Amino acid sequence: MRFQLFCIATVLTACSPQNQNIVATIDGKPITMQQIDAMARNQLFSMLESIYQIRHNVLDEYINQLVINIEAENKELSYNDYLELNVYSKITDSLVDDKAEKLGGYVPDRTDFTRRYDCSTTFGRAYLVESLCRQMVSDLADSLRKHHSINIMLQSPEPMRPRADLSKLKISHKGNLNAEKSIVLVGSYACDGCKAAWPLFNELFELYGTKLKFGFCFYEGVPSVASLAAKAAERQGEFWPMHYTLMAAETEIDTAFVINCACSQNLDTETFVADIANPDLAAEVADNIQVINNNNITEEPTFVIGGRVFYAPFDAEAIKTYIEKKLLK
Repeated sequence: MRFQLFCIATVLTACSPQNQNIVATIDGKPITMQQIDAMARNQLFSMLESIYQIRHNVLDEYINQLVINIEAENKELSYNDYLELNVYSKITDSLVDDKAEKLGGYVPDRTDFTRRYDCSTTFGRAYLVESLCRQMVSDLADSLRKHHSINIMLQSPEPMRPRADLSKLKISHKGNLNAEKSIVLVGSYACDGCKAAWPLFNELFELYGTKLKFGFCFYEGVPSVASLAAKAAERQGEFWPMHYTLMAAETEIDTAFVINCACSQNLDTETFVADIANPDLAAEVADNIQVINNNNITEEPTFVIGGRVFYAPFDAEAIKTYIEKKLLK
C-alpha cells in the first residue's frame, strides 16, 4: 500500500505544472517554457494572430450566412433564391464595367495584396464579379445583423501584441506633429509589399492625420541609394515629395534616377549629391536600421502604431478599430 502511494505521489509530482514548464536543463539548471516563450514572443504572436484571424473570418462568414438564412426563411425563400433576388440579379455588366474603371482596370487579389488581375481578361473579369458578389453579400449581411443580438466571445491575442520603442528614430513626420502617438510604416523602396501597403498608410493619414503623427522608416540590411536620397531630400525640407516619388518608382532606383528626381523637385542638386556621399547621412540611416533591429522587427512592411507592432498582411479594419479604441479614446 505504501509502495502504491509512493508511486502515485511520484507520478503527480512529475505531472505538476511546475515540472511541465521545464523544457530542458543544463547541469541541472532548468530552462522553462516561459523563458522560451519570452524569446519567441514576436513569432508566437504572429502565429496566434494568424490563427485568430482565420477563426474570426470564418466566424464572421458563418454569422453572415445564418442571418441571411433567417431572413430568407422569413420571406419563405431558400438561401440561394434570396441571394439571387438581392445580390446576384443586381450585378449587371454596367456595374462591373464601372467598378473596373474605378479600379484602374485591375482588380486586387483578396488575400495577396501584392497581386492584381487585368479586368480585360476573362479571368480578371470573373474575379472582379466574384469580388463584387462577396462584397454585396457582406453588405447585405451587415444590414441584417442590426436586427439581431450578436455577442462575439472569440478571444483575440491582442494583449500579447509586441511593443516597439521607436523614440530614438531620426525620421520625418507629418500630420499632427504635436501628437504623442504615432503611426510608422517600416519598409523599403525595393519591397513590393511596402509599395502595396502605401495606400493603407495614405488612407490612415486621411482619417487620422489631424490627430496622430505619421512617419516612414527605411529598413533593409544596409543603407541604399534610395534611402540616402530620401534623407538627403529631408535635409532640404523635402522628404515627403522625394519619398512619394521613390515609392511610386517602377524602375531600378540608382544614382542617376535620384538625381533626376532631385532636379525635377527643384532641390539644390549639388548639395543633394554631396549629402548622398556624406558618411554622416549613411550613419544616420544605419542608426535607424539598428533601432528597428533592437526592437526585434525583422519583416517588411511592418506598421508600428502607438508603440505596438502590426505585421503584414494587414487587416485594415482591425487596424482602424485598434486606432479608434486604443489611440483616440
